[in-house]
Amino acid sequence: MPHEIRRMRSKSDAHELRLIGALEKECPRYFPTIRYPRDTDRVFVASCEEGIVGGVHYRYFSGGFTKIGEIFVHPNHRSKGVGRNLFKAVEEIAVSEGKKEIDVRSNEESKDFYRKFGFHEFHDTTRRKKYNMKKLLAPVEKK
Repeated sequence: MPHEIRRMRSKSDAHELRLIGALEKECPRYFPTIRYPRDTDRVFVASCEEGIVGGVHYRYFSGGFTKIGEIFVHPNHRSKGVGRNLFKAVEEIAVSEGKKEIDVRSNEESKDFYRKFGFHEFHDTTRRKKYNMKKLLAPVEKK
C-alpha cells in the first residue's frame, strides 16, 4: 500500500485531527507535539487509504541545524519504508533551506534506525538511556 508524505495542512484542519486522533490510540506518547504544534514546529505526516499512519515533528534552530522532536509510525505500518520516507522528507527540506545538520535524541530502541541514515552519537547520555545523535548535511550545489 503506497504512502504519501506531506506537510500537515494546519492544526485546525478537522479532518487531519480526526485521523491523528485515531492514530493517537495506538501511539499516545507522541501526540502533545503533533496535535498541538507551536508556530515554530513543522510536521510531515504519512498517509494512505487508512488515514495517517505516521509522522515526524521537527523544528529549525539558529546556527543552521534542524532538531527532530518525534518520528513515529503506526505498528501495523512499520518496516514498510514509512519512517525512512518521513526522515528523507525532513532531510530534503533541511538541505534545501541551507541547514548544516540534523539532531535527534534517540532511545536504545531507535538508535540503529538513525545510524542507518548516517547519524552518530555526539554527546554521551547513556546513563539515562538516551543518545544525542547528529547527521551533518552536505550543502546543495548551486547550478
